Amino acid sequence: MNFTEANLLDEKLTQEIEISLLNDQLLTVMITKKTKALDLCKMVAKEINLISWLDFKLFLIISNTDERRLEDDEYIYRVINSELKENNVKNDKMAETASEDFMDSGDESRSKSPNKNIASTSKLTSFFSNIKNTFNKGFKKIKNETKKLFSAQCKLVFKKYLYLSKEIEQLDYTHDLVKLDLLTSQIFKEVYNLYYYLSLNDYCLIAALRAYLLYGHISQVKANDFLHVMEEKSLKESIPDEVFYKKEKEYWVNTVGDNWKTFSDGIIQISEYNKKFNFEANSAMLKFFQTPKSQSPQININMNSKPIDLKVIAKFLTIDSISKSQLYGARCFWVNYEGPAKKKSKDFGWLAISYIKIGLLNPKKQETNSVLYENIKSYKTFPDSFELSFAGDYETLNKQRRSMKFLSFHGEMNEKSEINSQNLSKEDISSSRTEVVDIRFYTQNSYEIFQLIEVFRKLREEWIQREEKNEN
Repeated sequence: MNFTEANLLDEKLTQEIEISLLNDQLLTVMITKKTKALDLCKMVAKEINLISWLDFKLFLIISNTDERRLEDDEYIYRVINSELKENNVKNDKMAETASEDFMDSGDESRSKSPNKNIASTSKLTSFFSNIKNTFNKGFKKIKNETKKLFSAQCKLVFKKYLYLSKEIEQLDYTHDLVKLDLLTSQIFKEVYNLYYYLSLNDYCLIAALRAYLLYGHISQVKANDFLHVMEEKSLKESIPDEVFYKKEKEYWVNTVGDNWKTFSDGIIQISEYNKKFNFEANSAMLKFFQTPKSQSPQININMNSKPIDLKVIAKFLTIDSISKSQLYGARCFWVNYEGPAKKKSKDFGWLAISYIKIGLLNPKKQETNSVLYENIKSYKTFPDSFELSFAGDYETLNKQRRSMKFLSFHGEMNEKSEINSQNLSKEDISSSRTEVVDIRFYTQNSYEIFQLIEVFRKLREEWIQREEKNEN
């Protein structure tokens, strides 16, 4: 079902709808008026043979910009009908506005038209009748074209939403090649959409890995086709324009080409050392590129393991490369936050929620502060905002002042500060006075932030309890 169609989903009938995957696969599934988002996720997972799928969610994306995660208990037909109705109303208003502007310009031109040369009333009537017909046609045309112009391209996308610890994630996708493929494709999409804060070299690495996944070993590309492949596929579809134009084309072609050759040769060597590939030995495999050839690790192989798939190795390397980014596995929200009460300063930035911590980022997505879940005292959600309270250390904070302006302290402290709870040692905490820090974030996604913190905080508490039991 194309969401831009005029007809809405009939509650009494079954209906085919399309679900997009980030590996460019398009699925057609049948739903009824009782189909919920969680049901649809289960249907999609079964269709593509995805073993574990609870960390995947459905997203409604409008015009490739606005994105909304669907709640598990939302009825799909209501989501579709609601978006279509709202979109039709917006389109009508936009079309009417554009048409009125068009008619206004016509009225103005008519008011300036000379009437002195019209000899009779009939001729005058005929003249204005023709003018009216002309503008009526123009009105209909501009209205239809404006509707097409502003018609939102709505689609449902099935993609990964929750990320746990690196060890758990590795264990998961090493035993599920479908998940590995979906995750790798999602990484390429996110990189192209500037989701991560990466260096130029990082972009070259990602582009080289994507080139390998598309074309295999660099030697398989003919010399006459190499430049075309690099420009049209590896570079154009891997590196966003905002980044690409920071360097000359020759820089990207040469650097990505060198990385592509390095990956091609390295993956071949891995396959030579190990004729079979054991997914459980992935961590040892990744160390290959950092180890001298004479000391290259020998991966232990199970008798039942499958033959090596070189592109599977490339996908592992893709995940390993991007996992070094602080934003990997984090869900980012654009927020407006307030500064100290006395200065009443306001600013914008990103709130990054991950399994490990809550990151506070500047507009360029560079982390300036972070808070561990263990240090959170309380958190509240409101219709238009989210409030977070956590423990901060007074003496250490005085040493960590930065230019950020959004921390308000209860008590004596009320000034520019930065918190990074990972940097607080036990000695600092025991010898210093702690304060409670309150931050108020204004965002339309307050409830989703609340849900994520709830989930990750409980998971972290369970993990800490297990670790303590193991130590004892």
